[in-house]
Amino acid sequence: MTTALSFLSGRQITNDSGTVQAGAKLYTYREGTTTALTVWTDDAASVAHANPIVCDAGGFVPLIYVDDTFDYKVVIKTSADVTLKTYDNIPAPDPASTTGYFPTLLTWVTKTSAQSPIALTAADAGNAYEADTTSGNVEFDLPAAASIGNGKGFTFKKLIAANSMIIDPSGSETTDDSSTSITITTRYETIQIISNGAEWYITTRYFDTIVAARLPAASDTASGIQENAVQSEMETGTSTTLTVTPGRQHFHPAHPKCFASVSVSGGVPTLQASYNITGVTDTAQGQLEVTIATDFSSSNWACLASIESNGINPADDAGAVGCFSYSKTAGSVNLIAEDGDADGGGGDLLDPVSWSMAGLGDI
Repeated sequence: MTTALSFLSGRQITNDSGTVQAGAKLYTYREGTTTALTVWTDDAASVAHANPIVCDAGGFVPLIYVDDTFDYKVVIKTSADVTLKTYDNIPAPDPASTTGYFPTLLTWVTKTSAQSPIALTAADAGNAYEADTTSGNVEFDLPAAASIGNGKGFTFKKLIAANSMIIDPSGSETTDDSSTSITITTRYETIQIISNGAEWYITTRYFDTIVAARLPAASDTASGIQENAVQSEMETGTSTTLTVTPGRQHFHPAHPKCFASVSVSGGVPTLQASYNITGVTDTAQGQLEVTIATDFSSSNWACLASIESNGINPADDAGAVGCFSYSKTAGSVNLIAEDGDADGGGGDLLDPVSWSMAGLGDI
């Protein structure tokens, strides 16, 4: 038995949206069956791969060597075993030749808009094409999938930011079940396409590893790389181009840094809902201590507090129910609830039905 390198070796697995699939799984079978097929990690077939083969954190497929006597099937799934794509009837590779397959080292051919549209033929299978779109769109017209054969295809890469690279299936043939031409507008985007003998499959579509450094910054009117705001930029609160992430939005000066909703039953407070609060303590009737999880930078923060009255007012008390904060530190605040006293004898501390508080400031 001899082996040959599978065309999937070294490929990066993505979903239809182009999202890299960390830990993606490849299940290998005999063609047209669910009979597991052994494949190897080396060309000597001395160490078998586990089935499924698990991609690394970057979604890259390890080297896969297959028996050159069997056609085979590959089912690609996410790390959670959700099927992404099935490739069946993949022809056994010829170990003596990589013609028609994606070789480990690609020979690139540059095409320009002056040569467009470029009519590819079966003889071009296995080539890699760079589209120089400086002066206009570059269109590649694919040959009939049947003429190129099962498991053979092309690699395309867009070199220039201007204009578009277009890949057009032959006649009514489809690419991933879509008859629409593929239009690529992003510089350095790369796409690899293979035939199953009747239609075309996109096996890989990705940016190269340094594309982020080459793309322009996004703005209100242009797409590009979006930068996330760090804590200091959120605290400044002036940028109109940085992205706000959920874990940092609270750093903005106008955003509350904590809140607590506390119910009271039989004099016992219970924290019902909160953000950045460790807990609450009943320190006396009509008094509540609130402990903050991540402290403010100082005691100079604003506490907004209110209560829901218990509806009990002595007959001589015609004043309003009030809630006040005192003994405020960077990490806690004490609240007091009392009813107003119309007779001038002083308000009575009372436990409310509920407490509410929020804090604004710098943390």
